Amino acid sequence: MIIYLIICFLKGHCYSTDMVHWIHLPVALAPDQPYDKNGIFTGSTTIVNGIPTIIYTGITDTNKQVQCQAQPANLSDPTLTNWTKSSLNPLITDPNGRDPSTAFQDNEDNYYLIYGYGRTDLGGQAVLFTSKDFLKWTYLHPIHTNQYDTFWECPDIFNITNRIVLKASLLGHDFWTIGEFDPYKLIFTPINHDLGEFIQLIDHGRFYASKTFYDPINDQQIIMGWTSEDDNLGPQRGWQGFHTLPRMIFLSEDGRELRSRPIEALKTLRDPQSHRYFHNVILPSEIPFELIPDITGNQIEIEINWQFPMNQVK
Repeated sequence: MIIYLIICFLKGHCYSTDMVHWIHLPVALAPDQPYDKNGIFTGSTTIVNGIPTIIYTGITDTNKQVQCQAQPANLSDPTLTNWTKSSLNPLITDPNGRDPSTAFQDNEDNYYLIYGYGRTDLGGQAVLFTSKDFLKWTYLHPIHTNQYDTFWECPDIFNITNRIVLKASLLGHDFWTIGEFDPYKLIFTPINHDLGEFIQLIDHGRFYASKTFYDPINDQQIIMGWTSEDDNLGPQRGWQGFHTLPRMIFLSEDGRELRSRPIEALKTLRDPQSHRYFHNVILPSEIPFELIPDITGNQIEIEINWQFPMNQVK
């Protein structure tokens, strides 16, 4: 059985067998070293020689952002409850960026890793590193950059239906772009629109700092975002911020746009007893109008099929 492990933005730890029902575990990574004393920020997990390996951003005692590694303390534990930080931490100390992605490999077993960076004079960037052993990393160059913002967060690069997708968080939103990756120059080039263009939003609502990962059982790329509140009542509630529902990512028919839909497993949350069906509903001309009366609760799923008279379609 595959256990999906999510290391959340600070250090939360939970697992699931369906990405719908989650079981909380003890904190996986706590800020207890000089290299992460002031915070553990976003990271990603890569399978390295069969071992799940986390690369995360630590905030040092001088508030510098560095990249660190951790591995399971006991591989025979199916929930991977306890993790051990590398004695070589921090592995990457420059440039001063954050949010490393899941690494990828070339045909010569070189690992490549990107994370977010930027400056006012350079714009936002996803900087690229390479390694043979996942411990000693060499900085190469920005894999992609533009001037829409001065810093990128949470970049990811992945393959969807033989297309390369780059996503990043900037301007308070999450953006995507489809492009080509030159295997020799190791540069990503958008083929259509770019990160930071608002027609490239992943989500038009409150959705930020998303991370993607591959689900090998269902052969799909999953994306989950972060949603924050407008208050600072976390201490009273016991939590602050939450993950969005997991979605699977796919391409439009022409292969030039990104699409997403909730994963199939979310259908298990439906309650047949509460389903209501309305057929042949004639919409009133006044706006606003009440389409479905007497709705209560904190969640709702609506599926609508629209049919317009031909003489009213413009």
